[in-house]
Formats: sequence, structure tokens, C-alpha cells
Amino acid sequence: MRILRSIATIALTTLAAATAFAQGSISDLPRRETLIVENPEGTIKNAGWFNIWAINAGGQSTGLHQLAMDTFWYIDLERGLKEVWDNSLAADKPRYNADFTEMTVKLRPGIFWSDGVEFSADDVVYTIQTPMKTNGLRWSAAVQVNVADITATDRHTVVFKLKRPNSRFHALFTVRWNAMWMMPKHVFEKGGDLVKFAQYYPQKVRCCCRNALGQLCCWLADANPIGGGHPCYQPLGGGCFCADR
Repeated sequence: MRILRSIATIALTTLAAATAFAQGSISDLPRRETLIVENPEGTIKNAGWFNIWAINAGGQSTGLHQLAMDTFWYIDLERGLKEVWDNSLAADKPRYNADFTEMTVKLRPGIFWSDGVEFSADDVVYTIQTPMKTNGLRWSAAVQVNVADITATDRHTVVFKLKRPNSRFHALFTVRWNAMWMMPKHVFEKGGDLVKFAQYYPQKVRCCCRNALGQLCCWLADANPIGGGHPCYQPLGGGCFCADR
């Protein structure tokens, strides 16, 4: 019993020392220059895979979906940005028909992939049609069970036709922790077998604008992430300037 107490004491002392060292190391860095990305998944298998739609992809919760992916809406049941509901790639809340067999989504203009290609309804249609005809992707079952058809009525509007009434279908595209992320059509249509496509260099989707020089400038983060301030737009291949979003 005395031996067990000694082992426990040594273990607790070592853990406390390691924790203190880690905290000291982090606290020496200016907070506004520090990005902490937690890895809740342990060892990452297939670390070079960034195809988040494949079952065998790499880390799902290590920054990929937080920093690079996006979908229509977010829900923050505690406070949200301005309210509990936040529109992201969508310009407004979902619109259903009377019997909840159709859902219409209006997309925000001015959204671009990080390679400069504009995000549009074509990407949404591709994101849905691909798992409709491809078994084994992360959202194949959810799409195949619910969706009968999807059409783009214009560049920024899509209409989902459902197999049966479902007033909660929008939850598939609403982030509380995870959701169905939009796919860059121009990348994945060249990927071959998408169940095995690694997508080593992921395309990120962001809010962008063009500056006075015609440069495509994509939103990165607040100029002052702690105290507020204007969003910062990064020209692709240029310097950084701040402007109203």
C-alpha cells in the first residue's frame, strides 16, 4: 500500500510540473499572436487527407472544418453573433413550401474559394448530387434518404425536393458542432473516385470582395480579435488592409 502511495505521489508531482511548464510556455506568447487548435481525436490516421467528405479522411476536428469549411447556417444556443441563428453561406433562413416537401435556399453573393473561383449554386448542386449517386461518402445516407432532386434556379438560389415532408431538413446544413460542408465542384469533379480522393491541399471558402485595384480580397479575421475592430481582408498575393465587411 505504501508503494502505491509513493507511485501516486510521484505521478501527481510529475503531472503538475508538466502542466506548469506547458502553461508557462504558452503564456510567454502574446495572446493575439497565438492560435490554439485542440486535437480531441488523438493520433490522426491518413494525416495527408483533407477530403472531409470521405470516411477515411484525416482529422475531422483539428481545425479543418473550423478554419476551411462552411455551410449554410450556424446555431449558437447560448448567444450567437447577433442572435442564436447566424446565416453563413446562405443569405437568409430556409424557406419551405406548405407541406415541407421543398426547401429553397438563397445564397450570399461575394463568396469565393481560396483559389479565386466564386462559390455558387453549382457547388451546392454538386455537393448534393455527388452523395446521391455515390455510396460510402460521409453524408451519402443522409442525402439519399431525404433528397429526391435539387435544382439551381439561378446562380444564388437552390431548391431541394424532398422524398417526404421534413420540417427539420435544414438541420443537415446547420452547424451546432458539425454539418454537411459544401464541396468545391471545380476541384472534386476532377478527383476521380471521391471515396479514395485525398484532396491534399484543401480549398477554403470565404467572404471576399474586390479592392480599388481589382484584387480579390478574402476575409481572414478581425484586425483586433480581442477588442473588436474592422475585419481584415487579404488580397490573394498582396498585402493586407482593413475594411468594413
